[in-house]
Parts: sequence; C-alpha cells; structure tokens
Amino acid sequence: MTGGHSRPRATPPRTTIGVWLAVATVAGGTLLADTALQLVGTAQAVAAGAVLAMVSIQIIPHAFDEVSSVVAVAAIAGFTVGYLLG
Repeated sequence: MTGGHSRPRATPPRTTIGVWLAVATVAGGTLLADTALQLVGTAQAVAAGAVLAMVSIQIIPHAFDEVSSVVAVAAIAGFTVGYLLG
C-alpha cells in the first residue's frame, strides 16, 4: 500500500510527475539559461516553497507518527542551518 492506495494505482501518477520534472529540468536548463536573474530567483523561491510545503504536509506528520517527536527539533535545526548557510 502507498498512501492508502495499491502500488499499481499509485505508480502512474508518480511516473507522470517524474517525467514532467525531467522535462521541466531540461527546459529550465536550456530555454531559460539566459533569462534575468530576478526570474531565476523567483522560480527558485517558488520551487523551494513547493518542497517546503510537501515536506510539511507529507513527511513531517508521517515522521511524528512513525518515528518520534525528536523529528520536530531536527526539522527546525535543519531549516535554521539551511537558512543561515543560504
């Protein structure tokens, strides 16, 4: 079971997302290589927000349920260190 769905039902959406991610990566690296830095920064900020949202919605609750509450401290420390290094 994957998120309450059988593996055959969960695999096609994941595959589709992976293919579109690969297409977007190639397009971003080639078509948008010479664009303004403001556009690149905005795209990176949106992507980072999407990753943060996915982690907050999917991974952290699962970690609390399956691992332990120490995950909250590790997550906060990780975000803080990442912010300070950036």
